[in-house]
Amino acid sequence: VPTETPRSFIPTSVIQPAQVTLHVMDNPTKQLGDTDGRKWGSVCAVIAQGNAWQFKGWPKGYADETELFARGAAQGFHVRFRDDMRNQTVKNWNIEELTLSKEQSKRHEVNVMMMSFWNTLHAFLASKKPGLLKKGH
Repeated sequence: VPTETPRSFIPTSVIQPAQVTLHVMDNPTKQLGDTDGRKWGSVCAVIAQGNAWQFKGWPKGYADETELFARGAAQGFHVRFRDDMRNQTVKNWNIEELTLSKEQSKRHEVNVMMMSFWNTLHAFLASKKPGLLKKGH
Protein backbone atom coordinates (compact mmCIF):
# COMPACT_ATOMS: atom_id res chain seq x y z
CA VAL A 1 0.00 0.00 0.00
CA PRO A 2 1.61 3.27 -1.06
CA THR A 3 2.06 5.80 1.72
CA GLU A 4 3.00 9.45 1.99
CA THR A 5 6.21 8.66 3.89
CA PRO A 6 8.56 6.16 2.24
CA ARG A 7 9.10 3.12 4.43
CA SER A 8 11.64 0.35 4.25
CA PHE A 9 12.75 -2.68 6.17
CA ILE A 10 15.78 -4.90 5.79
CA PRO A 11 15.29 -8.68 5.80
CA THR A 12 18.33 -10.94 5.58
CA SER A 13 17.93 -14.18 3.71
CA VAL A 14 20.44 -16.99 3.78
CA ILE A 15 20.31 -19.72 1.18
CA GLN A 16 23.69 -21.38 0.95
CA PRO A 17 26.22 -20.58 -0.26
CA ALA A 18 25.28 -16.88 -0.24
CA GLN A 19 23.72 -14.28 2.02
CA VAL A 20 21.86 -11.25 0.81
CA THR A 21 20.56 -8.23 2.71
CA LEU A 22 17.61 -6.56 1.01
CA HIS A 23 16.15 -3.10 1.50
CA VAL A 24 12.42 -3.36 0.87
CA MET A 25 10.91 -0.05 -0.24
CA ASP A 26 7.42 1.05 -1.09
CA ASN A 27 8.53 4.10 -3.09
CA PRO A 28 12.02 3.69 -4.59
CA THR A 29 11.92 6.97 -6.51
CA LYS A 30 11.70 8.90 -3.24
CA GLN A 31 13.99 6.63 -1.24
CA LEU A 32 16.75 6.29 -3.84
CA GLY A 33 16.37 9.93 -4.89
CA ASP A 34 18.11 9.15 -8.15
CA THR A 35 16.60 10.07 -11.49
CA ASP A 36 19.54 9.06 -13.68
CA GLY A 37 19.62 5.45 -12.46
CA ARG A 38 23.06 5.20 -10.82
CA LYS A 39 21.69 3.78 -7.57
CA TRP A 40 19.15 1.57 -9.32
CA GLY A 41 21.69 -1.13 -10.19
CA SER A 42 21.06 -2.64 -6.78
CA VAL A 43 17.32 -2.99 -7.42
CA CYS A 44 16.80 -6.74 -7.69
CA ALA A 45 13.05 -7.33 -7.39
CA VAL A 46 9.78 -5.54 -7.96
CA ILE A 47 6.35 -6.52 -6.70
CA ALA A 48 4.24 -5.58 -9.71
CA GLN A 49 0.74 -4.39 -8.94
CA GLY A 50 -0.40 -4.85 -12.51
CA ASN A 51 -0.50 -1.21 -13.55
CA ALA A 52 2.05 0.33 -15.89
CA TRP A 53 1.71 3.66 -14.01
CA GLN A 54 3.51 1.95 -11.10
CA PHE A 55 6.78 2.66 -12.95
CA LYS A 56 6.08 6.35 -13.63
CA GLY A 57 9.05 8.51 -12.70
CA TRP A 58 11.49 5.59 -12.63
CA PRO A 59 14.77 6.19 -14.52
CA LYS A 60 15.55 4.89 -18.02
CA GLY A 61 15.98 1.14 -17.96
CA TYR A 62 13.42 0.79 -15.17
CA ALA A 63 10.57 2.95 -16.42
CA ASP A 64 8.45 0.28 -18.08
CA GLU A 65 7.84 -3.41 -17.70
CA THR A 66 9.63 -4.35 -20.93
CA GLU A 67 12.87 -2.67 -19.90
CA LEU A 68 12.55 -3.78 -16.31
CA PHE A 69 11.61 -7.44 -16.57
CA ALA A 70 12.41 -8.60 -20.12
CA ARG A 71 16.03 -7.48 -20.06
CA GLY A 72 16.58 -8.66 -16.50
CA ALA A 73 17.05 -5.37 -14.66
CA ALA A 74 14.92 -6.83 -11.83
CA GLN A 75 12.98 -9.98 -11.04
CA GLY A 76 9.28 -9.26 -11.16
CA PHE A 77 6.66 -10.78 -8.87
CA HIS A 78 2.90 -10.45 -8.85
CA VAL A 79 0.90 -11.69 -5.84
CA ARG A 80 -2.77 -12.58 -6.16
CA PHE A 81 -5.41 -14.73 -4.54
CA ARG A 82 -6.06 -18.00 -6.34
CA ASP A 83 -9.78 -17.28 -6.81
CA ASP A 84 -9.20 -13.77 -8.21
CA MET A 85 -9.15 -13.33 -11.95
CA ARG A 86 -5.66 -13.28 -13.39
CA ASN A 87 -4.47 -9.75 -14.14
CA GLN A 88 -4.46 -9.44 -17.93
CA THR A 89 -1.73 -6.80 -17.89
CA VAL A 90 0.90 -8.80 -15.99
CA LYS A 91 0.26 -12.09 -17.77
CA ASN A 92 2.44 -10.84 -20.66
CA TRP A 93 5.21 -9.54 -18.41
CA ASN A 94 8.28 -11.64 -17.63
CA ILE A 95 7.40 -12.06 -13.94
CA GLU A 96 6.77 -14.81 -11.41
CA GLU A 97 3.16 -15.04 -10.31
CA LEU A 98 2.66 -16.02 -6.67
CA THR A 99 -0.80 -17.20 -5.65
CA LEU A 100 -2.41 -17.48 -2.24
CA SER A 101 -5.59 -19.14 -1.07
CA LYS A 102 -8.14 -17.32 1.10
CA GLU A 103 -9.12 -20.63 2.71
CA GLN A 104 -7.93 -21.12 6.29
CA SER A 105 -7.28 -24.81 5.58
CA LYS A 106 -4.62 -23.85 3.01
CA ARG A 107 -2.62 -21.39 5.11
CA HIS A 108 0.37 -23.73 4.85
CA GLU A 109 0.65 -22.66 1.22
CA VAL A 110 2.02 -19.30 2.38
CA ASN A 111 5.29 -21.02 3.31
CA VAL A 112 5.42 -22.70 -0.10
CA MET A 113 4.85 -19.34 -1.78
CA MET A 114 7.55 -17.70 0.35
CA MET A 115 10.07 -20.41 -0.56
CA SER A 116 9.16 -19.95 -4.22
CA PHE A 117 9.76 -16.21 -3.86
CA TRP A 118 13.20 -16.67 -2.22
CA ASN A 119 14.28 -19.44 -4.61
CA THR A 120 13.28 -17.38 -7.65
CA LEU A 121 14.98 -14.27 -6.30
CA HIS A 122 18.21 -16.09 -5.43
CA ALA A 123 18.30 -17.76 -8.85
CA PHE A 124 17.82 -14.34 -10.47
CA LEU A 125 20.60 -12.79 -8.36
CA ALA A 126 22.99 -15.65 -9.10
CA SER A 127 22.45 -15.35 -12.85
CA LYS A 128 21.83 -11.62 -13.41
CA LYS A 129 23.37 -9.75 -10.45
CA PRO A 130 25.90 -12.02 -8.73
CA GLY A 131 27.76 -9.02 -7.31
CA LEU A 132 24.87 -8.41 -4.90
CA LEU A 133 25.38 -11.80 -3.24
CA LYS A 134 27.88 -12.13 -0.41
CA LYS A 135 29.71 -15.45 -0.70
CA GLY A 136 30.97 -17.56 2.16
CA HIS A 137 28.54 -16.56 4.94
